[in-house]
Amino acid sequence: MTGSHARPLSSQSDYGALMLKTPAEAGFRMPAEWERHSCCWMSWPSRADQWVDGLAGAQSTYAAIARAIRRFEPVRMVAEPHSAAEARAHCGADIEVIPLPIDDPWMRDSGPTFLNGGDGAIAGTAWRFNSWGGKSPEYAENARLPGRVLSLAAAPVYQSSLCLEGGGILADGAGTIITTESVVLNANRNPGISKAAAELELRHALGATQIIWLPGDPESVFVDITDGHVDGLVSFVRPGVVIFESDPSATGIAMQLAAENRRALEKAVDAAGRRLQIISIDDAYEVQTSHSMFCRSYVNSVFPATLGHASSSRRPFPSARWPRSTSRNWRAAAAGFIASRSSSRRESGIDNLGKHIALLVGKQPARAEQIEQDGLRRSDDEPVRRSPQSAAAQIPVRHPP
Repeated sequence: MTGSHARPLSSQSDYGALMLKTPAEAGFRMPAEWERHSCCWMSWPSRADQWVDGLAGAQSTYAAIARAIRRFEPVRMVAEPHSAAEARAHCGADIEVIPLPIDDPWMRDSGPTFLNGGDGAIAGTAWRFNSWGGKSPEYAENARLPGRVLSLAAAPVYQSSLCLEGGGILADGAGTIITTESVVLNANRNPGISKAAAELELRHALGATQIIWLPGDPESVFVDITDGHVDGLVSFVRPGVVIFESDPSATGIAMQLAAENRRALEKAVDAAGRRLQIISIDDAYEVQTSHSMFCRSYVNSVFPATLGHASSSRRPFPSARWPRSTSRNWRAAAAGFIASRSSSRRESGIDNLGKHIALLVGKQPARAEQIEQDGLRRSDDEPVRRSPQSAAAQIPVRHPP
């Protein structure tokens, strides 16, 4: 989870100051992933029963991802109090470890959604959290996590009435939100809610002016517990341009579902009234794995702060006017987008994706080998969902992509 300013932390409480207006009324909005920010929040794995292949491997991977992100921006790692010393030992002195009780180390989904306002102001929306529709019985501490994080960040809190996870929404930073019906309208999260009521709350909570709805995964085809998070289907490249990912080998209902999600994108218009430009890529469909919940997505990603632009929080994805000093980072990001490496070097997945993005901004893409050289691997707040042959690929993915 990115977006918080790396200001000194305030004392921890279960809640910060509550907003008296909605974020939309107060002039706040959800920024795009690539916008300038100065802190990434993560959470530390500490429960062996959550990692079938072993906790040690998960911890090593989390620490490696945290250190990779730290090359570009500060990282704050939330860890259960009894594991704080262990997290510090793994992550190193450059990573700030914050003792807080948690149930599960998936900050992107259980943490708050940071919002940007005028003059550098920040706030946050705290969604109701019930462990992806009750998939796990233990989630009381993670349900309190958004308020605690925002309290520490001294950011005012908007408590939303929606039960939702961070992976269920995408923003272009210019008023457009993409989400899925199978998550937001699911009876396991928001029973009885109408689409109109959910859309109104999303607009209020995120400062949005246009909501694009995809079907998601109403038939539970995807091998995860999210019910169809949008961050495993599509990603904004810049306002008006998205990457759509699917399995070209899919048949039957899986193929039909992919087609329905793409059709919804094709029919949609963004906050500026534009039809979306859609770039199609394949997921890692050729990878063989014994893990039933292995995630094959390339689009689920994060952009470190130096991939943003210092002078404008609304600047879109990289342009030719970027400072020369960022070119190496951009080349790695263009080739990876998800900052990992491909199991094969064929024209699918990472190399093909890098070419697509590079064409949009007029730069030559790096290949997968350069990403390895630059040290940028998959780095988001769900680090185990990395490229198929990464170290994390040996860890079973029990949680959302």
